[in-house]
Amino acid sequence: MAVPLTAAATSPASLYVGDLHPDVTDGALFEAFAEFKSLTSVRICRDSSTGRSLCYGYANFLSPQDAANAIETKNHTLLHGKVIRVAWSCRDPDTRRTGKGNIFVKNFSESLDNMGLQELFKPFGDILSCKVVTFEDGKSKGYGFVQFDSDESANAAIEKMNGSNVGGKQLYVAKFVKRSDRVLSRANAKYTNLYMKNLDTDVTEEVLQEKFSGFGKITSLIIVKNENGTSRGFGFVNFDNPDDAKRAAEAMNGSQLGSKVIYVGRAQKRAERDEILRCHFEDTRKESILKYKDSNVYIKNIRDDVSDDELKVHFSQCGTITSAKIMRDDKGISKGFGFVCFSNPDEASRAVNSFHGYMFHRKPLYVAIAQRKEDRTAQLQLQYAPRIPGLAAASSAVIPGGYHPYYFTGPSGLLSQAPSHPGLMYQPLGMRPGWRGNGLPPPIGPGFPTASLPIPRGPLEGRRGRINGHMIIQGGAPSATYIPHLQQPTHPVPAIKDPSLQRVAQHGYVPNGRSREMSKGPEVMPSGSDTAEAGPQGTEMLSSLLAAASPDQQKQILGERLYPLVQKHKPDLVAKITGMLLEMDNSELLLLLESPESLGAKVEEAVQVLEISKSKSSNQAALHPNLLSSSTPAKEMANNALSRCGCYRGFLFLMVALLAVVLHTVPGVLADPLVPALCIFGDSVVDVGNNNGLITLIKANFPPYGRDFTDHLPTGRFCNGKLATDLTAESLGFTSYQPAFLSEDAVGKRLLIGANFASGGSGFYDGTALTYGAISLSRQLNYYKEWQSKVADQVSEKKANAIYSSAIHLLSAGSSDFIQNYYVNPLLKQLYSTNQFSDILLQSYSSFIQNLYELGARRIGVTSLPPIGCLPAAITVFGMGSNQCVDRLNKDAVSFNRKLNKTSEMLKTKLSDLKLVVFDIYHPLMDLIKNPANNGFFEARKACCGTGTLETSFLCNSRSVGTCSNATGYIFWDGFHPSEAANTILAGDLLGQGFDLIF
Repeated sequence: MAVPLTAAATSPASLYVGDLHPDVTDGALFEAFAEFKSLTSVRICRDSSTGRSLCYGYANFLSPQDAANAIETKNHTLLHGKVIRVAWSCRDPDTRRTGKGNIFVKNFSESLDNMGLQELFKPFGDILSCKVVTFEDGKSKGYGFVQFDSDESANAAIEKMNGSNVGGKQLYVAKFVKRSDRVLSRANAKYTNLYMKNLDTDVTEEVLQEKFSGFGKITSLIIVKNENGTSRGFGFVNFDNPDDAKRAAEAMNGSQLGSKVIYVGRAQKRAERDEILRCHFEDTRKESILKYKDSNVYIKNIRDDVSDDELKVHFSQCGTITSAKIMRDDKGISKGFGFVCFSNPDEASRAVNSFHGYMFHRKPLYVAIAQRKEDRTAQLQLQYAPRIPGLAAASSAVIPGGYHPYYFTGPSGLLSQAPSHPGLMYQPLGMRPGWRGNGLPPPIGPGFPTASLPIPRGPLEGRRGRINGHMIIQGGAPSATYIPHLQQPTHPVPAIKDPSLQRVAQHGYVPNGRSREMSKGPEVMPSGSDTAEAGPQGTEMLSSLLAAASPDQQKQILGERLYPLVQKHKPDLVAKITGMLLEMDNSELLLLLESPESLGAKVEEAVQVLEISKSKSSNQAALHPNLLSSSTPAKEMANNALSRCGCYRGFLFLMVALLAVVLHTVPGVLADPLVPALCIFGDSVVDVGNNNGLITLIKANFPPYGRDFTDHLPTGRFCNGKLATDLTAESLGFTSYQPAFLSEDAVGKRLLIGANFASGGSGFYDGTALTYGAISLSRQLNYYKEWQSKVADQVSEKKANAIYSSAIHLLSAGSSDFIQNYYVNPLLKQLYSTNQFSDILLQSYSSFIQNLYELGARRIGVTSLPPIGCLPAAITVFGMGSNQCVDRLNKDAVSFNRKLNKTSEMLKTKLSDLKLVVFDIYHPLMDLIKNPANNGFFEARKACCGTGTLETSFLCNSRSVGTCSNATGYIFWDGFHPSEAANTILAGDLLGQGFDLIF
């Protein structure tokens, strides 16, 4: 039978796979469907606590036709000895709840299996699912279910098949009724058996016979007795006619019999009584919830020694309290949370607004309107499961841990056995044409065993976006992501040390590994043409050679082909240019080999980069050979600025850097930093390690992060080296960086120079931080209060206030709110337009600045949004297959920045003596992206880490395939964050724009 492409299967194409053997793994499920080329991911659903298989799962396809073929060929086939069911996945809860088109079939032969039942009902319409219920040994229980795509087909099947004879048995076919509906009593229910209770012990069956016989013919009557023959006070009476039983129940219930009022009602099974009691209890509970809706406040992070009365007194400031209770265990020890119920919702809202984040007994309280567990679960699922429109399937494989799909890589990685965290996250099916489903590489560190499975090798196995057979395995419990094994690259070629050109060309390529003097000219391989045919082998032979070679051998092979071709263009720079080209992906190198025109253009581009670097290096030495020859941080920044920046920016940056140099080198001019302290708030752009101890995947405390930082160790900075704020701190004269406030370094006098409160995944909107387990801006403000308290413990009150008012406070936020929340959260996009969401962010920004001002801050700088549409990950996800910046995202950033400037001007007018500067980061970064060669870069689209198109956080790890060996030519280090080389330039712009804050 042809499988219809129903509405549930058009886009996305997701299949439900049921009746799986408990031992079926994600790998086995993938192998079962691997013949379909558009398969993107599979998932075995597992118990969230035990991790055991729930015996069903999902398979996701890019092509609906492939999914339809999978149903046709895989439904009712054997997998690990059990017949599986394959059907379209239905994610609409209303459809599942109503049971549309679902019928119940019983009393058929044990020999009838799933396929036989489907063939039996096939003539009546399109069947979505068909199941014969079996025992554990696979033997049929004699009943099953058939679901049609419409109620009309189901009704036709019931009319024709109910009562029919099949295999010598009379079938019973009826509309499927849920168990809960089957056991609940109905007003029109037919019954003959009555239950009586509250009977006197001296009431006999003869008395009852006389009382009830007046309503109709009685078939049986009994009083239940103890072993000694005494009445237990209840019994049963059964009538011949249901109408007689109903009249008897209505007349006798509540009547006086002897000394007691008796109860008479329909006799019920225990399951039915339990269900009725449960529903009654639920109704009562709902009434109570509605009565106190929005009036009950949930409070956590309460210190253990706080009493109920103390909690009540504290919150009584907000209104009349009807009850206050701290939850305790059976030993009376506080669980750290409780509830306060107010007389009306307004008072509860006042309590939330007043005391959320309030320091109560030296602990910040969490205060929120209390919610039912079901409501809270639904809200968290919405927050943790944003879907990317056009990319994420309503039934896509979900990623354990509830983290954003940006943090799950493309076609590379190994098997991870990392345990999942609560929450589910939908994963995009395809990021761009030619890309396969995402996978999760192994977390770095102990406790995460990895494994890999080989796949058949083929030509250009390592070409990005061209590898078949990728699979994702997730579940509600500890689960894994499986990706076919790919060899991990090592650093391809050794670097040469040429101080004048080191930033732009670390590699001087030497054919066959033989060293030579560059002045003597290279040895040239025989070459027959300017194309990839250089040598007896053609493109196909070259592809075969690459497929059979290790990563370092692949670079050597490509280098041998490129060297003679580059020599024809620039024989004097052949080694350096070839080394620069070898930094590119192998797939792009192959394209250069196949196109002489593209190769020539790329060579000319490399020559321009080398000339710019050389000229600026000479200008640098001429400008100030003595002053800039030492190695202080400010001088190094000046060197880097002159080496990379355009004339105007380089001059501006040089002036700031030289000022810092002079102030720190002339004796007696400056003994301390230009400002007493530097306090930093925001997101991953400025996070220096606060996320390291949080339960979040958004971390950077593992290699290759930090490989160019001090001691080449990762610290939690989302960069290969220094952040723009690090470089700014150096220029301001700080000899050490402001510590992450949650780190072990944030103690004692180290806090006198300020602190860093930023958290990767945070933003202006607190919901963004909540989604990713980050530190919200409001919590960062609470930590700032703690910082002030700790500073006050170290110095006098007068000096502490001077530190607060003279310190520079930097804020960088907003990118995560848009890229990692609004654009991928259908709920937010439904509730707010882009302008409305921008206004919400700016309200939060305005409140933050005013709160900071009230705490004594007078020098505040905030960065604008960068060109978010040009971030490599944003282009990959939102670019619709394009390789260019996403204009609509950049337009949103420009609009937000315009509003940010206007809001900041209003704040400066409102708050006296406030120095508030909006740092324009948009245009400097856009200039780098548009003109990379003018600034000493050769790569603006791709990042250094991994494939350079998506990897961030855990996906950017030491096993990421394709990571460059030299990041100085890349504007971006990972899919979201600039490299240290770019940060050097951006820091110069920050300093140039921030004179008002410094002086």
